[in-house]
Amino acid sequence: VRLTSLFYSYNSIVSVFCALALFQTFRGIDIRGKALNKMIRFIAPLTFAVYLIHEHGLLRPVIWELFNPGKTAEQPYMVLYVIGCVILIFVCCCAVEWIRQLVFKVIRIDRFVKTICDSLQSKIQDKFPTT
Repeated sequence: VRLTSLFYSYNSIVSVFCALALFQTFRGIDIRGKALNKMIRFIAPLTFAVYLIHEHGLLRPVIWELFNPGKTAEQPYMVLYVIGCVILIFVCCCAVEWIRQLVFKVIRIDRFVKTICDSLQSKIQDKFPTT
């Protein structure tokens, strides 16, 4: 085990600590605004797909080549460019996932998957009952 992997990886000590700190920070927040609450409830289910889409092995090189943040490395607007790229990628990936959810709902794949998952869950609970 290299010492650098303890600090420079997705599951490093620092990343885990930061994730736990963020969780603790946002754990007790009570959002009272209806519009903000509605927006969060809409976006939250889409965010995992954003990660899956932009980290996909075939899409990641295309995204890096398309946006290429290195080309603005010495420009004064680099930070704005990178923030704009992040927002654009996030919005595009959210849109793709939202459309996928709509299509799955229309052709009723979501019901099919739920039925299979419920069946598997009941079989597992029958074999391993909880006390």
